[in-house]
Amino acid sequence: MKRLSFLFPAALVAVAALAACGKPEPTPVPEATPQVWPPKQISRIVQRVGILDYLTYDFTWREGLLTSIGCTLYDGTTLGGIDLAYDGTRLQTITPFGPDSLRLPDGAMHYHYGPDGLLQSQHFILPLRTSQDPCQQHYDDAVPCRLTYAYNAEGKVDRVVATRSLPDGSSRSETYLFDWTGGNVTAIFLQTDSATRPFLSNLCYDTMPNPMRFPLGVETMGLGLTMILEGVFGYCATFLPYAFCWCENNMTSLLAGSGQCSFTYDADGYITSKTVGSGSSATTYLFFYR
Repeated sequence: MKRLSFLFPAALVAVAALAACGKPEPTPVPEATPQVWPPKQISRIVQRVGILDYLTYDFTWREGLLTSIGCTLYDGTTLGGIDLAYDGTRLQTITPFGPDSLRLPDGAMHYHYGPDGLLQSQHFILPLRTSQDPCQQHYDDAVPCRLTYAYNAEGKVDRVVATRSLPDGSSRSETYLFDWTGGNVTAIFLQTDSATRPFLSNLCYDTMPNPMRFPLGVETMGLGLTMILEGVFGYCATFLPYAFCWCENNMTSLLAGSGQCSFTYDADGYITSKTVGSGSSATTYLFFYR
């Protein structure tokens, strides 16, 4: 927010002060927290399986803001992507588009902010599967969803309430609680009506800058099979949950399964590759910058 200042003559200031006697002081409006993008901007991420460059994610930037991510298959087939729209510099919507470049407004995520500029809530339509079979390729329904955010004294998210409006007219909510160590989330807890249980814990990080530390709400946060925090980004964002965009550094923990995670970096300390290995197989993500 651009701050405007004016110089008043001393006499005018005195008159204004007298006129204000007996009236309550106006509540000051806090300066809106700016949205900050990484100083080094990703232009492409290539997912390499063995020797095959299986998926390519292309990032488009304009005037310092990320405006789209598109995904193509190894044979050049376009799989779709997302467009990001802004009000000034503040993210307002993320809209998916399909392989035919047709935008899908029903799948868009909408962002709402408080007077301090912090994200208050996200509203979107969530594809819903009645089966929890991870191999199921089709969704059975779509329901309205809302994520609401609360912050600790340091301005970091400590609570996200996820609410689904179900087809039968009822709603279901879960609360996710976040523990931080420095600039990184080190544990997530799931709170329901019956109990609070660890969801992810003992999360570990390197000491290098996270090139995907995008403004809050860009990441999909696809946690397990709950689907409530996945967002509606399509193929283009299958990598984003593993970047854990809130954190200053790069997560070395594997969120699912077992294996090893290793990184290589450039001279500025930014990732050039991330390799996840399990047994004799390995998947590598190659990072390229503008």
